[in-house]
Amino acid sequence: MDIFLLISSIVLVLLYTLIIIAKHKKPNKHFYEISTKPSILYNILLNFLYGCNMLLLIIFVIASFSKVMPTEEFSFTIGFVVSCVIILVLLCCNYFVYAGIKENKVYVHTVFKTKIIPIGDIKHIKEVLHFSIKFYDINHKTLFVLGSDFFKSGDVVLFIKNKKQEETDYVCNIIENKVYSEYNFLDSNDEKRLISLGQEYRNNFEKFRKQYIIINLIVALLVVLIFCGLSIVAKSVVYGLCFALPFIIIDFILVRRKLKQMAAELNKDDKFLGLKYRFRFKNIKGEHKNIIHKITNYCVLGIIVTGVFASFTAMFRNTPYDYEDLTTITYEMKSFEKKENRNRFSITFNNNIEYDLPAFNVKNFDYSFIDEVEEGDLVTLLIKESNYKVHIGKDDIYTYTYFYGVNANGKDYFTYDDYIKGFNDFYVGDDMLYYELGVSIALGLIILVSYIVFKSKEKNETVGI
Repeated sequence: MDIFLLISSIVLVLLYTLIIIAKHKKPNKHFYEISTKPSILYNILLNFLYGCNMLLLIIFVIASFSKVMPTEEFSFTIGFVVSCVIILVLLCCNYFVYAGIKENKVYVHTVFKTKIIPIGDIKHIKEVLHFSIKFYDINHKTLFVLGSDFFKSGDVVLFIKNKKQEETDYVCNIIENKVYSEYNFLDSNDEKRLISLGQEYRNNFEKFRKQYIIINLIVALLVVLIFCGLSIVAKSVVYGLCFALPFIIIDFILVRRKLKQMAAELNKDDKFLGLKYRFRFKNIKGEHKNIIHKITNYCVLGIIVTGVFASFTAMFRNTPYDYEDLTTITYEMKSFEKKENRNRFSITFNNNIEYDLPAFNVKNFDYSFIDEVEEGDLVTLLIKESNYKVHIGKDDIYTYTYFYGVNANGKDYFTYDDYIKGFNDFYVGDDMLYYELGVSIALGLIILVSYIVFKSKEKNETVGI
């Protein structure tokens, strides 16, 4: 571990140095009429976080080599290495990913190359959640993407909008709501098509409304099935309901709000309806790409959620002790204690160590022990020798460990098999982890299949807007 930390620290320092040097050798932004500008505060924050992570990493490297603490205590420092790598990637984006405009062309710079796009090719601009701005052509193909708030790209969008309106007969049609802003540059033919689509949407509103409800019911049903599977694996209906109910409630609220919004939008003109709902119609370029995009968004969200669950499951997975790793001890019993409110049963011998029954085994213990075993009787426990812990409370300090078998006066009150049964009933780590990974893989396959199926249908799209 110490060699790994040393090499990682050297490599990270060298990479940071190279990025700073390259930053001062990049093309001069004054070459352009206008360009995106990285946020200074964002830049300062990234450098500060990187400095803190590197400082801690170097301290741990020194501590590791000086043997101040055992090397295995520093396994968590891999997190600092990963954090530094992520921050370096964000710094590269902040320094080297930008766009500039000159002579009616957009120069999109990335870390490794520059892409040149004529302003005339830009047909639609969409800003989502003030985070990213996407630029599309007439076929609704993504030309390039810019950061929004962090890179102050609003001036570039405004410049492109004015250029297109000055030099062509395009009219900029704007759709805005709390989630996104959309700029669409339309000529007279586009407007006629959109008015026609808007009229068709208005006339068939009930059909589109039912389609929306059915699609959401299918999605909700799939999610409920996933949570039902979760309940089965977790062996608890409550566990699945805790996650399913909030989703059902939120989904109901969102669908209800969307249906109200759709009904209210009927008061707007046909061009607005045609523009907003154009991808509901066949043969419109971008129709199938829009379907792929929506399916991908839902599935990626599901993969992220199940991935987080899987990470926590893997982090807290546990395995029972093997019988061979346990040791038997025999002492005269001093006392025992049963606390119903805390699901706790403990036995104390003359060695003043408290031996506790694992919490998940409270239903597997034979409590006739309380009436049949007296102070001074010989009691044999099955324990893990290296598993002693110290409890420090407000009023007392004592050493304790857990027992995994109890025998007194020739009778077994709690066996190793009872311990294993309670453990398997309580911990569902492996099954849960496999289920969550299985759901993630299934969602990934849905993305792949939908891409293959709908991508093949793009050749049928003939109308570009």
